[in-house]
Amino acid sequence: MEGLGREFVRELHSRSLFQQSSKDASRFVMHDLINDLAWWAAGEMCFRMDDTLEGENRQKFCQSLRHFSYICGESDGEKRLQSVCDVEHLRTFLPVNLSNYRINYLAWSVLQMLMNLPRLRVFSLHGYSNIIELPNEIENLKHLRFLNLSRTSIQILPESINSLYNLNTILLEDCYQLKKLCNDMGNLKKLRHLKSSNVDSLEEMPKGFGKLTCLLTLGTFVVGKDGGSGLRELKSLTHLQGTLQISKLENVKDVGDACEAQLNSKENLQALLLKWSTRDVQNLDQCEFETHVLSVLKPHQDVQELTITGYGGTKFPIWLGDSSFSKLARLELCRCTSTSLPSVGQLPFLMELDISGMDGVKSVGSEFYRRSCSVPFPSLETLSFSDMREWEEWIPCGAGQEVDEVFPKLRKLSLFNCHKLQGKLPKRLLLLETLVIKSCQQLLVTIQCLPALSELQIDGCERVVFSSPIDLSSLKSVHLAYVANEVVLAGLFEQGLPKLENLVIVEVREQAYLWQSETRLLQDIRSLNRLHISRCPRLLSLVTDEEHDQQQPESPYRLRFLELKIFIYDLENLQSLPAGLHNLRHLQKIWISKCPNLESFPEEGLPSAKLTELMIWRCENLKALPNSMSSLLRLGIIGCPSLESFPEDGFPTNLQSLEVRDLKITKPLLEWGLNRFTSLRNLSIGGGYPDLLSSPPFPASLTELWISDMPDLECLSSISENLTSLEFLYLIDCPKLKYFPEQGLPKSLSRLSIHNCPLIEKRCRKDEGKYWPMISHIPHFNASSDSS
Repeated sequence: MEGLGREFVRELHSRSLFQQSSKDASRFVMHDLINDLAWWAAGEMCFRMDDTLEGENRQKFCQSLRHFSYICGESDGEKRLQSVCDVEHLRTFLPVNLSNYRINYLAWSVLQMLMNLPRLRVFSLHGYSNIIELPNEIENLKHLRFLNLSRTSIQILPESINSLYNLNTILLEDCYQLKKLCNDMGNLKKLRHLKSSNVDSLEEMPKGFGKLTCLLTLGTFVVGKDGGSGLRELKSLTHLQGTLQISKLENVKDVGDACEAQLNSKENLQALLLKWSTRDVQNLDQCEFETHVLSVLKPHQDVQELTITGYGGTKFPIWLGDSSFSKLARLELCRCTSTSLPSVGQLPFLMELDISGMDGVKSVGSEFYRRSCSVPFPSLETLSFSDMREWEEWIPCGAGQEVDEVFPKLRKLSLFNCHKLQGKLPKRLLLLETLVIKSCQQLLVTIQCLPALSELQIDGCERVVFSSPIDLSSLKSVHLAYVANEVVLAGLFEQGLPKLENLVIVEVREQAYLWQSETRLLQDIRSLNRLHISRCPRLLSLVTDEEHDQQQPESPYRLRFLELKIFIYDLENLQSLPAGLHNLRHLQKIWISKCPNLESFPEEGLPSAKLTELMIWRCENLKALPNSMSSLLRLGIIGCPSLESFPEDGFPTNLQSLEVRDLKITKPLLEWGLNRFTSLRNLSIGGGYPDLLSSPPFPASLTELWISDMPDLECLSSISENLTSLEFLYLIDCPKLKYFPEQGLPKSLSRLSIHNCPLIEKRCRKDEGKYWPMISHIPHFNASSDSS
């Protein structure tokens, strides 16, 4: 510690070991100084491989290395990992997957080499989607304590895992293709954690599963149909904690078997999910049987979350809604056949209630609130109804209840796909912050007495009425779509919206203008940072021409928005954009699509200070682009056949992304020279270019290149090894393309995709194609032709 220095030590004392992430409150990070200290103390025993080519190619590991981690690459093979597979005393092999959406691949040869590290304690393959099985040699890892196969494509756990008697933890989360566990899994006496959430293909738990008496966490228990484990196997798993999902409850044949599970004695379970598979229960005896099954599956009264899915009983058991469940905070009922809802209004600390797919329910009334309850739902903050196809009437409060005694703490109300609902919504929701109503075609939405409302989404309702007077000054986000009545926007805007930040208007068909004047616009959207307007066929302009004060020297569009993004789509009759656009000095993004009558931008142009993104799609009559776009970083012009010229001052050379397709004017772009855009990373060119027989010179900064719809292109002469940063190359609809450059493609390529380019595709076929040796190093290569 002496070498660390006093200032370093003083800084360490002022820091916690872990700190909450500023980007995600659910995550924690380690401070840089703490991290540096840990690596200093670990010495040569620990190594974390950075995701750099230099490190991958040159790193050699000493035999004292014990713990190894690295960031998953898109394709990890021997070149990257063979060196670590030679460290005989390695204890930890830990890939780190930074994205839940990225697809990663691990070479099978590497997996086999890892089976020769018998001293491994921690072994993870998390996120490698190409892993569908494990080598039987995994039985060599006798000291293994921790095995993570989450987010792999594993289908069956090999029986050889049963010989790993020291296993403490097996992670199988998000293994959607997993069908079968080991038959003799009960032999793993030291197993504490078997996390198996989102394993929907798992057929059953193996027989004798109840022998795992030390289990603390178990994600999913699947009831066996014939020879598999039944519910009574849960009896001996007395230490279960956390979340437990019991699936395929339709396989239960004996109520006594369900009773033997003794769920009411498992006091450490925080969340319980009871799931019947989706099917039609038409037999009355079966309905009554499932009613009895659910009655005996009563959880411990300390459970905090409860989900019931696919239940086919005629009614819910009495225990559901009992006030003795004093810690129950979240309840979800999904696709249950009961014709009435359970009486859950008396649950004292229920905060979230989600009801969906209950087609047998036609009315929600007093039974929902429970008549004896003085204050229904005293703690409820989130209420959601969805996919209630037969629901017709909602009586917001029970018999004899005062209006303001219902949902006193409700903050979010959501209604989705309740097509027959005609009833009234609760009137006085003083704390409601979010109201979302979608696809409730017969519902009359009356907005009144919502002083805390911050987010309003209404999509596909009969009418929307704003009562007067009403205070909507707290609104920050408004989304209106497919609303039939034409007064909805006038009723909204006349209230004054001083805090509005996000405004989305879709398919409001009657509006010709949104604001009566620019002055009114200034008052309504002074805090706006995002405006999205689409599919309003009668809209001619954003502002009428009724008020233009010629004596006023300054335009009211001189707003100082924090950020303004304008999205304009599918406006068939839109003829002009507001004249004051150039004064929106903080405007960052403009997207315009499918506005066939839009011919030009305002004469004043666009703001040049902070506008970084301009995307224009399918504006068939657009004749000119605005000048002075020097701040642009991303520019897209697609499907504008009437465009007569590019800006006189050209495109800004600091562009990072450029997409130019389906235009009649293309020569100026080639005359400027694409390689003048020295910061360009993403380029997409296509359509037009009738005389182009070979590719033009590309800037060396490119990382992604799309070439499409080039009918006469024959040779990619400019895609050479000089493009040392190019990673992705896409070739689409180039029927005459036949030649790659003689010196080969860039070694940096990690993906090559060819679609409907039959000549070049033939030359790229594995083993037999002329260019196969040139592209065999590319991890991801795919080709397809419409003609094949």
